[in-house]
Amino acid sequence: KPQRTTQYEVGFSQQIGQDLGVEVTGYFKDIRNLNSTKIVQSFVAGDRYGLYINKDYANSRGITVAISKRPNGPFSGNVDYTYSISEGNASDPAAAFYDEQANIEPEKVLVPLDWDQRHTLNGSLTFHPTKVSGLSLVFNYGSGFPYTTTNADGQRTSFENNGRKPPTYNVDLRGFYNFQISKSIRLSANINIYNLTN
Repeated sequence: KPQRTTQYEVGFSQQIGQDLGVEVTGYFKDIRNLNSTKIVQSFVAGDRYGLYINKDYANSRGITVAISKRPNGPFSGNVDYTYSISEGNASDPAAAFYDEQANIEPEKVLVPLDWDQRHTLNGSLTFHPTKVSGLSLVFNYGSGFPYTTTNADGQRTSFENNGRKPPTYNVDLRGFYNFQISKSIRLSANINIYNLTN
């Protein structure tokens, strides 16, 4: 059967003054009919095999707060923060099959999915000293994704995705300056520095 997703979203936006805006958005996703596997035992010599079925379930919910400043004056920019939770039976459709091979009881509770990133923060700040030049900082931060701890033999030591990887962040710097050579000719000099802190 096809995967089925039902999504609800509600938002609110408000302008503050002449150049500042605030937006708040909340959402909830209900995901059903995700692919999974079940183990079928045949009557012939007790053979077992995996069969794809629609069984797994997941949900995702979160809230985003965004603040933006229009280019009124020398500074402009925006920043947004998202808190979200993504949970389900399993991230991999073949998880139940692998659990059977490893003699592990399949998950019967919701666990964090592979893409469950709880906190994300994005922002940019632009400085316009003149009409023909600008300098921008672009920043993003993300908390760690989940992972499953294993022992030396590769067998998991707890439930799926019980650990968290370290958070990541990045800062880029971008600048430009426009040269007016004549009425019909204009040159632009640009500089892009990726991963400024490293």
